[in-house]
Amino acid sequence: MGSRHTALRPRARRGRGFLVCGAAALGAAALLAGSGAASRATATSGETSYRDQLVSNPLLPGQSSRHRDVVQKAPLDATIYAAASAKNMLDAVQAAAKVPLAPGSRRWKEVGPFGVDFIPGIANGGEKFSRVAGIVTSIAVDPTDPDVVYYGTHGGLYVSRNGGKTFTNLSDGKLPRVPVGAVAIDPAHPQDIYVGTGVAYYTISDDATGVGVFVSHDGGKTFTRPEANITAYGVHAITITKNTVLVGTNTGLYRSTNRGASFGRVHLPTNATHTGDAEDPFGNWVQAIVVRPDKPDQITIDVGWGGGKYTDSSGNYLGPDNKAVAPGNGLYRSTNRGVSFTFFDTPDITFGQDASNDPYGRISLAYGTAAGQEQTLWALVSDAGRFNGHSAAELPDSPDPVGIGLDPFKDSELGGLYRSTDDGATWSLQATSKSLLLSVNSSQAPLEALDYGPGVQASYNSWVATDPIDPNRIYFGLEEAFEGEYGAANPTGVPVPINADYLTKFQVIQRYADICGFYTTVAGSLSTLVTGQGGPPATGCPDQTPIYGGTSTHPDQHAAVVVKTGSNALRMYSGNDGGFFTQDAGLEIDSVLATGNVLGFSQGNWRHSNTVATALPYKANFWTNGRMLIALQDNGAAFFKPGDQAVAICGGDSMEVHPGPTPDSLFCTHGGDITDFVTGNGKRTFGVSPLLDEAFGLAPLAQDPLNRAHLLAAGRDVQELTDLKFRTLDIITSAHWTRVFDAGASKAKKFPGSSCPQALAGPYCSWQASAAALYGPRAYVAICGVCRATVGDTSRVQAAVETNVKTGCKPVYGAETCWHITKSKGLPKRRIGGVAFDPTDPTTVYVGLQDLTLIGYNRAVQGTQRVMVSHDSGETFTDISGNLPLTNVWGVIVRDHQPIISTDVGVFIAAADSSKWMRLGTGLPGVRAQDVRSDSTGRYLVAPMYGRSAWTYDFGKRAQSGSNVIPPNQPGTLATTGASPTLGAVGLLLVLVGLIVRRRRPAG
Repeated sequence: MGSRHTALRPRARRGRGFLVCGAAALGAAALLAGSGAASRATATSGETSYRDQLVSNPLLPGQSSRHRDVVQKAPLDATIYAAASAKNMLDAVQAAAKVPLAPGSRRWKEVGPFGVDFIPGIANGGEKFSRVAGIVTSIAVDPTDPDVVYYGTHGGLYVSRNGGKTFTNLSDGKLPRVPVGAVAIDPAHPQDIYVGTGVAYYTISDDATGVGVFVSHDGGKTFTRPEANITAYGVHAITITKNTVLVGTNTGLYRSTNRGASFGRVHLPTNATHTGDAEDPFGNWVQAIVVRPDKPDQITIDVGWGGGKYTDSSGNYLGPDNKAVAPGNGLYRSTNRGVSFTFFDTPDITFGQDASNDPYGRISLAYGTAAGQEQTLWALVSDAGRFNGHSAAELPDSPDPVGIGLDPFKDSELGGLYRSTDDGATWSLQATSKSLLLSVNSSQAPLEALDYGPGVQASYNSWVATDPIDPNRIYFGLEEAFEGEYGAANPTGVPVPINADYLTKFQVIQRYADICGFYTTVAGSLSTLVTGQGGPPATGCPDQTPIYGGTSTHPDQHAAVVVKTGSNALRMYSGNDGGFFTQDAGLEIDSVLATGNVLGFSQGNWRHSNTVATALPYKANFWTNGRMLIALQDNGAAFFKPGDQAVAICGGDSMEVHPGPTPDSLFCTHGGDITDFVTGNGKRTFGVSPLLDEAFGLAPLAQDPLNRAHLLAAGRDVQELTDLKFRTLDIITSAHWTRVFDAGASKAKKFPGSSCPQALAGPYCSWQASAAALYGPRAYVAICGVCRATVGDTSRVQAAVETNVKTGCKPVYGAETCWHITKSKGLPKRRIGGVAFDPTDPTTVYVGLQDLTLIGYNRAVQGTQRVMVSHDSGETFTDISGNLPLTNVWGVIVRDHQPIISTDVGVFIAAADSSKWMRLGTGLPGVRAQDVRSDSTGRYLVAPMYGRSAWTYDFGKRAQSGSNVIPPNQPGTLATTGASPTLGAVGLLLVLVGLIVRRRRPAG
């Protein structure tokens, strides 16, 4: 769990991941910053308008070859907000298809893992999660058959026709880009399926650019892309009423009245005075759409970017040149089936406990579905002021009527759960973060001391659903999933919160984790430090233990649907960061709590369907005995045999994973600076954190292909690990790392809302590492001052290279010798996502470039370079992007003198120095290739496909020379001198101070 984000910092995909880690993690995760969310579909500098633009290259068979984005009436500044529109990603997908195949190309192979198991006795398996997979973003159930359910994931659209037991992919070969943000089925035409591509949570790790909305009229056998489509990169919600399809996106609301043949933009009065469209790029962030059950023409939507009315220290709102007016977050209502909307004032929602002065963030909505509940409306509200990190001193007084001491300004973003019985005219508060801590079975109550109260990620985790049988039963999801009974007797005797008619009684039906497993993980890690023997395996609560025993699903709840399967039977389909889960509940088998209140679903009765390869890997690698390693968003690192399930090791969001110097050992990282050495196939973990300065959440950990015990980690500084002796009783602390360089301050000046580290004195931002390459004693590290563009100002981004490759200077293992920042002439204002050099000519270095911001991109300022090469050790760079699609580059390696890169739209290879790129292989799914790595022979590659697990490629022969792999006849291990098992004071302080619960995520 990372540290609290600050304003302008997109979530680094916060996740679960109970883990004992260094205090540096807190700072590392906080550096996951910058703007990173929406886009406007307007022309960029030097380009024609997107309106009515023709696309010459057709999509897949049966799809429209023309594309017309629908833009709002008064486009914003034409130089920004178009970085990640559906049009731009569609252009990149089509450009990739035009790149010729490399001679002799073979087909990539999906190797999995097909689910990840948490096994007691292995790493943090004591937390007792069931099998998990990748994030589920959306769910839709066939209105004519409750056994037919559709799941949207980062890896595509899946359907189950047997109640969630098994799944089939519906999107491969049918959609050119498969991350799915929303899916809906038309009740009047059940064969009509609407799929919104692209995910927009405002995170680094969980956002994925889509290519618009797709429509099927034959139950998913074929899909077409309407010519007039959306502009947004992500879709939040799709709702259908009386042949009207409404699509909520990160750039506004879109509407179709012809069964998806075309979509038009709906103008919303979202500016500060509610007289017109908001100018703020976040001002039309439509998160939820609901239709009143008995009035199909009445539609209520939530406009709710989580940051709300963020202002910088000068009082400026986000927008072009910081001149935009504040967005009009809140509810809007239409009575004419979405033709027009008016602001729906809901002052009662602002009276919640500890509400900030900007209480409207993301709002999830649900009407009553039981008989007679058509006027009952529920709202789960996140507080935008808390999202922005306001302190209690900046906000109204914070009474604590429940008396349990939770500080919502650091512990939670939740504004509250509200209920209205008069269609939103008045509202009553039903739950707050404080009251939810009293819920039966919550495992967040013991974590509150770690600043992790319910709703701490309410702008990221949020859904609410009503019961189609019981009019008083309510369900909602935050980090945990809750079931409540409205009007039930207060089971605790604690005073009812101010302004609440009732304290709805809740139980947790999907808890955060096994709390015993968490605390024994902590104890085991402390034992590692004290004894040097690696802590004992974590153990969970006994299954028979009331409340906390048994298996958990996974935290971070994103979607759920409750349907009737009989007159007195229900089913819940649920999706979270751990994948797909299903539970059946009949009134005849309802559990009865000690209070006597009957509740339907329960913690212990879930079944998973996580046997498909939908994991979100940051990195993947080859291990030993035919096994592979993978580092996952919110599911730790794992090892597996190709085609099988994986076993979880490490924890939280694992960013890097490398094979260790012995056959059963490995290295993994979390949050940039949290490094573990794991041995015994996961049974023993040693903390190896280097205590980096200003480590970015995606900070690199590079491994020497010649010596698996030789590592390089980088933040503002560069550190090497070379002096190791791996024995059963040895541990490795920060004392075993050597700081070989400190990049210090960049030339980028700090500014209001800046995401750059503030640790250095003076007006400048610290350099931060974004990528690294290591081979023998030589190394290159990519660094950035401001790593992501701020909204409306891309000129602040700075990139450079630091290295110990220098003419006339011989680098030395683990020494400061030769280290310096190069002139880096020619590099654009873009972040370097990958770096590699040719071992036979270390003066030749390649860099791959990217942008982690989805708003504020200006090609005229930031440039269009994707890959560049230097032949003078990084002093000057030349663009060799050539025919590459205009998209992000995530990984770079060199094989037989040829650079190989992974991108948003595939893997490419070129001859040395050539700008004529070729597609390497066929068959990869339509998600980004987060990295690319080689095995020790250079014969095989592995690409972590974000949302579709790992894929491998076979060249058919080993590499010959000039490769970032272990040359033939090399042992791949390092003979090292003894490392003392003695724990230094710095290492002990690191862990004692750094017992935190990691939130993700990232990386995301």
